[in-house]
Amino acid sequence: MRIPKTIKFQQENNQYGKLFSEEVENNINTLLLPRYGLLRYLNNSNKSRIPNAQEKEIIKNLTKAGERLIGFTRINLFKRLESSGDSFIKSLQRQIIKNYIFIYAIQNNLKLPIGKSIYEDLSEYMDDTDNDTDNDEIEFTKNEKLLLIAQKIYEKYLNNYETKFKWIGSDLFDKKLLETLNEDCDLLNNILKIADNWNPSEDPKINELEKLISKHKNEKILVFTQFADTAKYIEKELINRGITCIKAITGQMTNQTEFVYKFSPESNNKTIEKENQIQIVISTDVLSEGQNLQDAHIIVNFDIPWAIIRLIQRAGRVDRIGQKSPEILCYTFLPAEGLEKIIQLRERVKNRLNQNSNVIGSDEKFFGDEEYSEEHLTNIYNEAKESLNDNNDQDIDLHSHAYHIWKTAIAIDPKLEKIIPEMPNNIYSTKQRIPTEHDKEGVLVYVKTDNGSDALAFLDKEGNSITESQFEILSLARCSINEKLLPKENIHHELVETALKQVHGKIRNTVSGGQMSKLTTRVYNRLNAELTRREKTPLLFPQNEISDLKKAINDLYNGGILMQEANDILHRQLKMEVSDKDLVNLVIALYSENKLTLKHKTNEENEARIICSMGIFDKN
Repeated sequence: MRIPKTIKFQQENNQYGKLFSEEVENNINTLLLPRYGLLRYLNNSNKSRIPNAQEKEIIKNLTKAGERLIGFTRINLFKRLESSGDSFIKSLQRQIIKNYIFIYAIQNNLKLPIGKSIYEDLSEYMDDTDNDTDNDEIEFTKNEKLLLIAQKIYEKYLNNYETKFKWIGSDLFDKKLLETLNEDCDLLNNILKIADNWNPSEDPKINELEKLISKHKNEKILVFTQFADTAKYIEKELINRGITCIKAITGQMTNQTEFVYKFSPESNNKTIEKENQIQIVISTDVLSEGQNLQDAHIIVNFDIPWAIIRLIQRAGRVDRIGQKSPEILCYTFLPAEGLEKIIQLRERVKNRLNQNSNVIGSDEKFFGDEEYSEEHLTNIYNEAKESLNDNNDQDIDLHSHAYHIWKTAIAIDPKLEKIIPEMPNNIYSTKQRIPTEHDKEGVLVYVKTDNGSDALAFLDKEGNSITESQFEILSLARCSINEKLLPKENIHHELVETALKQVHGKIRNTVSGGQMSKLTTRVYNRLNAELTRREKTPLLFPQNEISDLKKAINDLYNGGILMQEANDILHRQLKMEVSDKDLVNLVIALYSENKLTLKHKTNEENEARIICSMGIFDKN
């Protein structure tokens, strides 16, 4: 295995000119973000307006979980600032636009568009994102045109995306909601006024990136960022500075592969003339797996992802068979000191690396100006690579990854959005085995239980499990748009039946066992300790919050197994060393929305059913 020989961490103490300041920090921390805490603005004294059945269901779900999003939203703003000033400014603008959509609806006594569930909002703010919102095409303005823009977006939501939202009458809310929305817009505009001093030509990160590119002139460079906005910003600024042969790739693009071939033709067996190739690719994590990019050997992390596994995945794009360079260079920009105190990204990554070091026995420094030794990097990199195939390692959020695959697929072929949901269960297909991906033939099966638990299985011809890594199995199902459909093997349905029995047996053992998983036990113990601490100082904590915490703890102890979404989120947050306070808020939020555990059911009530299957065989 080829190991990256050099990893360099780079920190700029210039805190984005005047863009980051104590005033900006105070304004962000003062935001009330009422769209995430609608429950507090309900007008319960209005007896003349009775909610209809749909609105009652929405109100039922407007729990305190929504309010807990406020902290995540604030941190997300700081994270966007850590990525780039341009990304941060766009986030402020979108917050204002979204507020004005509510303001327009309230002023015109119209329904408010809100997320289908609190959990969907949690996903938006807890995961790394490569999303351009529906408002990206709008040229932001600070004058009276905001209401007109909000009206156009509102009508677009209502006419084109009605099912994307749940709708509740604005007349059910107190006038304080409108006042708070306007107050938040004032605070956001205060920050934008400070941002008027933002000058991309003085951006220290872009300046250092330009120097780095000059240092590696004529070499192929792969730049990673978490945000589509930042990718586009880097591309624009580098082009303005005369750097050509460059392309930004985001999840919104439908022709990613075309540019991958132009960037890394040799590793993809493509013949592309030198003058038509791309030297520099700026990408979100849409390219952090599943692509051959080993024509390059230089990786730049323009910002740090929350999960360290993403750093390993990024390096893995060039650390593959066919890499010809004797060394792989990985450069990473660290957050400036002021932002680091708030988001603690560097500290989280450092702690995670130190955990790795304790496991593998390394005692060298992780941060500093020195280059890492080959032995040190070999240990860290091998340990991290192995964790990708570890079934207990949930750093990779399977549901988020599957969702990204789905969004990419429907972007390429929008007809799939209608075709796929209408397909019956038990549908099956067969494709050609790719020897470089796995060495055995077999059948891949996707199973779902009545409780909503998902499972993937991959069995060989003898009915033995080849791997239980859910991420690995999902990756094996990858097909190109031109993948040839092959006839099924005679043993296909027999293997599917065997897989179903194995999955159902595991579900039965899990539910009837009455024992918490290691992850659940870790969460339970931390929450229990926090509950004890809070009960000793009851005056410092609201009684309703202590009560909610007790209910969530009981649900963990008696509720059965974690829902898959809760399992993914909690594992990722523990890896990021989430604080006890944030862990409490998160678990209560999940519990309040019935998203925490699967309730015990009898075996008959919790039957596993086959959704689809795929044979992977040699047909040559």
